[in-house]
Amino acid sequence: MQASARLFIRLAASGYCYDHCKHRLNVYEEWMMAKRFAKELNGRQGVKRGDSRRKRGDTQVKTLRAQYGEQFLPGFRATTRLDAVLKKTGAESLLQLLKKKK
Repeated sequence: MQASARLFIRLAASGYCYDHCKHRLNVYEEWMMAKRFAKELNGRQGVKRGDSRRKRGDTQVKTLRAQYGEQFLPGFRATTRLDAVLKKTGAESLLQLLKKKK
């Protein structure tokens, strides 16, 4: 039995109402998810900021410019896809592009 199911049963057996048990279970699952992501990111909090999450290849440059500023990736059209930009620049990820920019 999963830990979340055991928690729910323990709370219900303690006399808490269903809504309280459900709320506590949601809080527990969010905590476990955050703990797992922290382990995968070696302590970085990139998922909340968005920089460590992998961008899809079909993301357009205009979307990236809205997030990182109008001067991001000069020389590329707004409709150019991220995967084409990565191939042309030789970078492996958006994070590498951001590091090159600095």
